[in-house]
Amino acid sequence: MVCFIADDHAGKLARWLRLLGYDTLHFPAIEDRALADLAAREGRIVLTRDTTLAHRFPAIEVFHLKEEDPFRQLAAVVQRFGLDCETHAFTRCMMCNAPLEEIEKDSRRDEIPPQAFACCHQFARCTGCGKLYWDGTHYLRMKERLAGLRP
Repeated sequence: MVCFIADDHAGKLARWLRLLGYDTLHFPAIEDRALADLAAREGRIVLTRDTTLAHRFPAIEVFHLKEEDPFRQLAAVVQRFGLDCETHAFTRCMMCNAPLEEIEKDSRRDEIPPQAFACCHQFARCTGCGKLYWDGTHYLRMKERLAGLRP
C-alpha cells in the first residue's frame, strides 16, 4: 500500500488520508531536508504545495498539490494514485496515524460518553494515542463526504 508524508501545509489532507486508511505522516515543523530524507528512507510520497521541493530533492517522489482546499487536495491524490476509498477507511487514527482496534463498548463504558454509548454500535481505540472513535453523526457525515470521491 502506498505511504505518504505531508509537508507542514498539508495537515488537514494528512488527516483525510488517514481516515481512508493510508499511512500518512505529518510533522507541523519539519525541515525540507528531514522531510526528504524520511521520504527516501521509508519510500513515502511527499505531498506538498511547494513547487521547488521536487527539484531540490530529485531522489524522492513528490506530488504537487495545486488546490488549497484539503478535500479537493484529497480528491486529486485519490485520482492520481488510484486510491481505494472504502476497503481500509476508518482503520487509522486521524490524529497520530496509528492503527485502530475494535473494542467492545461494554468494556469501556466508563470512557464512552453516555449518548454515544446509548446510540452507537461500533467502537475503536487508537493503538498509539488511545483516542476513542465511534459510529456517531460525525462518522456518518464523513462517510457521506467520502462517497463523493468514488468514480
